[in-house]
Amino acid sequence: MEIFLLLLLVSFTEAVAPQNLQDQVFLFPTRSLSSYVLLKPSQSREMESLTICLNFYTDLKQAFGLFSASSQDHGNEILIFKGATGYYVSVGNQEVVFKDLEKKSGRQGEDLCMAWESVTGIVQLWINRIPLPRKVVAKGYRIRRDLVIMLGQDQDSYGGSLDIEQAFEGELGEVYLWDTVLSVDQMRGFQRRGDSTPLLDWLDLSYEMKGDAMVVSSLS
Repeated sequence: MEIFLLLLLVSFTEAVAPQNLQDQVFLFPTRSLSSYVLLKPSQSREMESLTICLNFYTDLKQAFGLFSASSQDHGNEILIFKGATGYYVSVGNQEVVFKDLEKKSGRQGEDLCMAWESVTGIVQLWINRIPLPRKVVAKGYRIRRDLVIMLGQDQDSYGGSLDIEQAFEGELGEVYLWDTVLSVDQMRGFQRRGDSTPLLDWLDLSYEMKGDAMVVSSLS
C-alpha cells in the first residue's frame, strides 16, 4: 500500500497543469484494471456537504464505477456506482440505492448530479435533470480530506483493490465537485458552475490519465 501511495504522489507531481476540457471527454476504450483518471481537487479539506456532477456515455450493460473517492479510513468515502437496476451511492462507507426509473437498452448517455449534506444526511440523485426520490445516509458525518479520487473505477481500499468487473468503458466528462449543495434550479438547469468555486472544475482540471484512458473531442 505504501508503494502504491508513493506512486500516486509521484504521479501528481508529474500531472499536467490544470486544463480547460470544454468540449472534450475522457475515453475509456475497454474495461481494464489499469485504465482510470486520477483527479486532484484545488483544495484539500473536510466536507460537510457536497455536489458532484458529471456525464457519461456507454453501451455497457454490466455494473461499473463512475466516481470513486477513498480515504485512509474508508475505501468508499464517496462512491457513485451504476448497477444493473439502479445507482449505488456511498458516503463514509454507508450506502443507499436509487432505483433506475427508466428502462433503457443499448447505447445511452446520461447527465448525473449527486448532492449530500451532513446535517440532515439527505442525499439527492438527479438523472438527466430529473430528481429521484431522496434518501438519507451518513447523517452527521464529515468527508475526510485525504482523498484519492478516481474516475472509471471503484476503489475498495485507499487508492487500490480495483475490480475489472466494475471498471468503466465509454466516455465520461464534465466532472465537477463542490463542497456545497447546489440549488434545485441549478440541478434542474444543469448549471455546472454554481455560486461557489468548484474543488474539481472541468474548465480548470488537474488530472492524470492511466492505462488506455485518453482525452478526445466530445461528439455532443
